[in-house]
Amino acid sequence: MLQVSNAEQGLIVTDNFMSEEVRDFGFAQLNMVTIKAGTPAFPNFEKSNQGIPLEDLPLFGVSVIHDEPIDRIDIEYRHFGLTYKHTVYFD
Repeated sequence: MLQVSNAEQGLIVTDNFMSEEVRDFGFAQLNMVTIKAGTPAFPNFEKSNQGIPLEDLPLFGVSVIHDEPIDRIDIEYRHFGLTYKHTVYFD
């Protein structure tokens, strides 16, 4: 699941996307959200200092849940028609 939020609200860590505590947080299937090119990995809080409201600074989080321990995640994405693959390993 992809969590779609903003710098004011932040992100929530959960293993239950249907619980009442996550109701106000936006979750979507990964293939249903397009993240614009150039979106920073972390909100640029300097923009907030320039008068841009925190709720206008996008924030994204990926949640992965499985019934067995997760030792890696394979990420595949496209940019300008090219496909990129990246693997993230966890200890």
